[in-house]
Amino acid sequence: MEIEVKLPELGESLAEATVGPWLVKEGDRVTADQPLVEIITDKADAELPAPSAGVVEKILVAEGDVIAVGTTVCRIEAEAGAQVAPAPPRTDPAQARRQPRATPVAQRAAREAGVDLGVVPGTGVGGRVTREDVRREVETPASPQPTAPSEARPRPPYAHYDLEPG
Repeated sequence: MEIEVKLPELGESLAEATVGPWLVKEGDRVTADQPLVEIITDKADAELPAPSAGVVEKILVAEGDVIAVGTTVCRIEAEAGAQVAPAPPRTDPAQARRQPRATPVAQRAAREAGVDLGVVPGTGVGGRVTREDVRREVETPASPQPTAPSEARPRPPYAHYDLEPG
């Protein structure tokens, strides 16, 4: 059975969203509730889940496209006997404002790595934190801090010159 995956209503005043990165490609086998694509709005980012297990038959919108609520984003050929999950619930705008501006994948990566998204500079659309931003934060070692205040810092090469008249 072919299932059309549509952009659900995401909030009271949200009529459209931007298609973020696709997390699957045509021909991929997916499980029910597996994230298919990131959806970016002014108020929140979300991952659009597969409503059923099956195979991604056709992707109908490209990353960066701005689409209206109700637009079919892809088609999945559901496995025989697979149950179709209900459409995801609307995003609570108050909850969206409390979350840092980060893609859902970045939020998950930050949780797993123990990274505070509030300190990660975002390079994504609209300054959103992406998975790559979190990866860079994890891979960049923290600046070494002196262990005691009495430790002397290296002096610049010009510091050895005597500036007083001799």
